[in-house]
Amino acid sequence: MAFDAERNAAPGITDIGHYVPGRTIAEVARELGITDIIKLASNENPLGASPKAVAAMAATLERGHQYPEVINPVLQEALGAANGVAPECVVTGNGADSILLTAALAFLRPGDEVVVPQITFDMYRIVTLTKGATVVEVPMPDLELTAGAILDRVGKRTRMVFVCNPNNPTGALFSRAATQALLAELPERVVLVHDEVYRDFADPAEFPELRPRAAGGQDNLILVRSMAKAYGLAGVRFGYGIMAPDTAALLHRVRPPFDTSVLAQAAALAALQDEQFLRRTLNLNRRGKQQLYAAFEQLGLAAVPSHANFVLVNVGRPAAGVAQRLLEQGVIVRTPRHPALARYLRVSIGTAQELERFIAALRRALAELTRDAEAPGSGAGR
Repeated sequence: MAFDAERNAAPGITDIGHYVPGRTIAEVARELGITDIIKLASNENPLGASPKAVAAMAATLERGHQYPEVINPVLQEALGAANGVAPECVVTGNGADSILLTAALAFLRPGDEVVVPQITFDMYRIVTLTKGATVVEVPMPDLELTAGAILDRVGKRTRMVFVCNPNNPTGALFSRAATQALLAELPERVVLVHDEVYRDFADPAEFPELRPRAAGGQDNLILVRSMAKAYGLAGVRFGYGIMAPDTAALLHRVRPPFDTSVLAQAAALAALQDEQFLRRTLNLNRRGKQQLYAAFEQLGLAAVPSHANFVLVNVGRPAAGVAQRLLEQGVIVRTPRHPALARYLRVSIGTAQELERFIAALRRALAELTRDAEAPGSGAGR
């Protein structure tokens, strides 16, 4: 009898759907036969990567045949200093996703429950099911998440809670007050994974500062950071977590030993020192959001106020059709998969020129769809 992979899979694995990434420029070019394409779908840095990081990687290429250090002490010191924590509070990984998975490996057991907001990053559900645990969704009426709604879903079997802050794909901020309320009531046995991948784009005055608490002995608190967005290292893959030393030691037990390459380590260390690039990125992001807000208001479209490097906008009709019209004009955007967001597009912040092109393409797409709907025989008005 042939081996049945699905029948022999670990609990929860067959419940995992395939992760659907944003479409690439190369993929769209092959499919549509066009070459003038811009991508505003994956929240990548429109300025590219930190120049210091690029130079550091180039200088490290000759070491590509060597294994990296499992724990790079210079990088650990730099990450600790940049975040005001001890080096032993830092765990590095192959992107933020690696930290999420490692946390699940360290703490989740079959039968555990994991509380996940209804509309958020898909990887929380994936890592939960990987360990045979059960996802418990938190309702998000009006796309809002509250501490009370999370706590209402915490039960005797709850082992972990995920909060993406700012949230992907809404861009909403889980406030300081909400975070304090959650931590005050969350049982000590429940691990809070606070995903801060988009933290750099949020106003520091509004963002909940949890690093001292996480590094100071709050063993059930894990902060997840990334250098993919603000530092432009999405393709390099470098993320890290901040947590109590005892928690970090546990994650190191299950973390793949060579989880970050020599190139990623060199890039991350150099990028941390590139404050000028970070300032340029954040300034461009602020201007880009205002550019989009103004355009959406002019078009009569409602945008969700964003604390990240993207904007979620209600286009007033099925978003898949709008996205396809944009694609035909060489503009790639994201259509979130959750049914509650069927009329929303998520648009990454690009350069001013890229955003102008997107706005013009969107205006044209909406006009075409309106015209088509009103054409004789379209069924409009029935």
